[in-house]
Amino acid sequence: MVITGRGGEGAGFRDEVTAADGLIGVILSSTSFYYESGGQASDSGNLIAEKTNFRVDYAQTYGGYVVHVGQLVEGDKLVVGQSISSEVDYVKRSLVAPNHTMTHVLNLALKTVLMEGKLSQGLCDQKGSQVDAEKLRFDFSWGSSLSSAQVALIENIVKEKINSKVPVYNEVVPLSDAMKISALRRVFGEAYPDPVRVVSVGVDIRSLLSDPENAQWEAVSVEFCGGTHLSNTSEAEDFVLIEESGIAKGRGGEMWIVTS
Repeated sequence: MVITGRGGEGAGFRDEVTAADGLIGVILSSTSFYYESGGQASDSGNLIAEKTNFRVDYAQTYGGYVVHVGQLVEGDKLVVGQSISSEVDYVKRSLVAPNHTMTHVLNLALKTVLMEGKLSQGLCDQKGSQVDAEKLRFDFSWGSSLSSAQVALIENIVKEKINSKVPVYNEVVPLSDAMKISALRRVFGEAYPDPVRVVSVGVDIRSLLSDPENAQWEAVSVEFCGGTHLSNTSEAEDFVLIEESGIAKGRGGEMWIVTS
């Protein structure tokens, strides 16, 4: 399906579009593009067909469909039913993935330093995040600003995880089983699918599920996540905390992070 924007002549679903239609949304029967979700920026790239090049600027989900938004190259056209191949910009994705994996590790580091490793709903909880090819931002609840010593400890924990070169595991499992993992960190109030994708930094998912109450897992980053991640923490190379600041009275802080 192809969609043109609202407001113009012939706006809505169309059987055929050209470069003259400007910004266009394309829906495929299946796609390799990651759509904007969970704070992570979407993939970009191209949809390629014979004599057709559609530049995908971003992808979002609407009504259960992934919509690839972008423009046709001058002189090209798209027709409903046309066979198309997806070409994701994997260079961009390779820059996003380290920031997303380190978001998970940062979440663990905050818990380790501020909560002394103990899980507690309502304290030091994730409130949001932004992950793109340049940086990550992590929003969390905490009653005061962090000290210089705390920031240094948090940064060092993340660096140590990178230098330890541990594998990053992911697996789709039944929600009821995943919820039993004692070390699980999730956004409270968020609705998760069943089955759900679990991402673990350093311990394989089968081990977590076979002994979900093991106290050793408290030192492991375990989260529900559908985003793109590294296969090993060493791929992040380095980690730097740029800024920590409060974003609302009584509602924790905001961290700006750069990884390279």
